[in-house]
Amino acid sequence: MFALRRLLAMIVLALPFLLPTVIHADDWRDGHRRDGYGGHSGYRQPGRYHDGSYNYGRGYSAAIRLGYEQGYRDGVDKGREDFRKDRRPDLFRHGRYKDADRGYKKRYGPKAEYRYAYREGFESGYREGYRGRWAR
Repeated sequence: MFALRRLLAMIVLALPFLLPTVIHADDWRDGHRRDGYGGHSGYRQPGRYHDGSYNYGRGYSAAIRLGYEQGYRDGVDKGREDFRKDRRPDLFRHGRYKDADRGYKKRYGPKAEYRYAYREGFESGYREGYRGRWAR
């Protein structure tokens, strides 16, 4: 009986140290599943919170915001064009997706951020422009 009480006391004393680690680990995995990237990165989609709502202008650089928006518009155009011409959906056939710098101006900030966000926006827009027929 004494051994059981001692074991319970040790568990109760250890919980405050173990619980934050477990909660933190679960938090990361939860965000990872809902990041909009199919679970292959630990980052959220640029300009979005984990719940999918937009966060433009609050904590993201102009390069990310403007790159995503320009890429989205271009992606919608190219997706519609491919659908109308009865082409298979393929992002990589488009030079705009490969270059990912259309519309970039130095004052926006880091070009690498712009290009990253442009490609993400292009992919989202392309899917929508292809009339949602491309598997998500």
